[in-house]
Amino acid sequence: MHPYIKLKGLSVPGLEDRIIVSLFADDTLVYFTEHDDLHALKRIINTFCCASTAKFNLEKTEYLPIGTKNLGKK
Repeated sequence: MHPYIKLKGLSVPGLEDRIIVSLFADDTLVYFTEHDDLHALKRIINTFCCASTAKFNLEKTEYLPIGTKNLGKK
């Protein structure tokens, strides 16, 4: 794994690979756990946007915590 990418994503029983992201049309879903680094995700998104000229609409961004109550409170 590239040292820049520090996202672990989700392990799903029965799947060999971890799930980190899924894309459909203009929607992006990132699978993020309490072990992942939000700052790393922001760096990845910023790099992607610079390279592709895409823009993320942060006003439409939603977070759906799955797991412990402390998830996302870093």
